[in-house]
Amino acid sequence: MSKIFGNNSSWGVSNENTDIRALRKFNHFLKIFVSFFENTNNILAMCIFVSVLLLMLDTDFTDLIFDDGTSDYCILNGKTGKIYYVSQK
Repeated sequence: MSKIFGNNSSWGVSNENTDIRALRKFNHFLKIFVSFFENTNNILAMCIFVSVLLLMLDTDFTDLIFDDGTSDYCILNGKTGKIYYVSQK
C-alpha cells in the first residue's frame, strides 16, 4: 500500500493516535459555526423578502412627469393628486 500512496499517506494508519478532546472541540466549533450561518442565512432571507414586499406594495407607479418642452417640468404625486416638484432642466 505504501508503494502506491507513498509514506506520507494516512491510508492504513490506525486511529490510536487521535486526540478525542481535540476532535470534540473541533466538532463543537463546527456546530457553532453552522448554527451561526444558518441563523444569518434565515435573517438575510427574511430581510430580502420584506424589502421586496415593501418595494412591491409601497411603491407608487402613478406619478406623472409633465414636460411641455420648456426648461421647467412638474411631477404629479399619484397619492395626493398635487404637483409637488418643479425644476429647471
